[in-house]
Amino acid sequence: MRSRFEEMLTNISTRFINVDNEDIDNEIISVLKHIGQFENVDRTYVFRIDPKTKTMSNTHEWCREGITPKIHAVQDLPIQNYHWFIEQITCDPLIISRVNDLPLAASIEKKIFQSHGIQSLANFPMWVNLELVGFVGFDAVTEEHTWDMENIAMLQQFANIISNAIERSRLLKILEDRAIRDELTGVLNRRGFLQIANTELIRGRRYHHPIGMILLDMDHLKRINDTYGHAAGDVALLEISKFCIKNTREIDVIGRWGGDEFVILLPESDEESTIRAATRLQQNISERTIQILGQEIQLSISAGVALAEKDITTIDELFKNADSALYLAKEAGRNRIKAYQAFDQTTLTF
Repeated sequence: MRSRFEEMLTNISTRFINVDNEDIDNEIISVLKHIGQFENVDRTYVFRIDPKTKTMSNTHEWCREGITPKIHAVQDLPIQNYHWFIEQITCDPLIISRVNDLPLAASIEKKIFQSHGIQSLANFPMWVNLELVGFVGFDAVTEEHTWDMENIAMLQQFANIISNAIERSRLLKILEDRAIRDELTGVLNRRGFLQIANTELIRGRRYHHPIGMILLDMDHLKRINDTYGHAAGDVALLEISKFCIKNTREIDVIGRWGGDEFVILLPESDEESTIRAATRLQQNISERTIQILGQEIQLSISAGVALAEKDITTIDELFKNADSALYLAKEAGRNRIKAYQAFDQTTLTF
């Protein structure tokens, strides 16, 4: 038995090392199934603790056939409501052979376990840097379960593997996010924007849905940098990015193209809607001033608008059209919008 358990843990550890980060959740559920079947329990799961909100949530779950999943019913549970449980599991595994025998101090936990039909359970802490970050749990529902002492040690090793895999995944996501985010503004950088925008363009073409683009340029950034310093210019760019976020929808894709240029892709947006969005953004920014070294600085943008017509097959083509419109907006005196039309014609929209 022990050798089979050790072999399984080695296999699980290897799988987590080789799994792509995007597949980590499916892999966790898969190994929960294997270890649950091996231990002959009815439900296995992972809970994560959020230190900011001081809550815990069920993030992954496997249930034997005929067992009701509970993952959706146990989300964002306040830790303060489960003093006994958290105290027990902070340092050591919590092994409960008979839920009905829980002490009076665990009356809240006992009631919850019983409401879920749990007869026996075992929970194993997950730590990162000596901090409790969650736990891996095993429930016996159909009948009481006896926990073998040797297996308890192995199950804690399993919980450690899960904990390491989740932490590794979290760190990789941070690195991946940093690779596609603009460090100053937090919006997507050019690489990140292109990744998502290309996918949206393909989807839009496939289903014949309109897609608009706004390419905007912050007016007179060089003047602010030369007069007040680059730190002031950074403040102004950050304000522009905040306006972009505030004045667009969740489905819109915002990126900093470079320097003083920002680009916004608007899925499900025809020409009228895209122009309206650009106009709203331009007007709101033009009404905004920022304080720099005791001076009020007026912000403004110039923007070019383009639509992904049938002949547009790449983001580069769409960007080129928006860029042509932006060029004319700046040539016309800045603080305005131009919309691209075919045959190199543009129409002043604001």
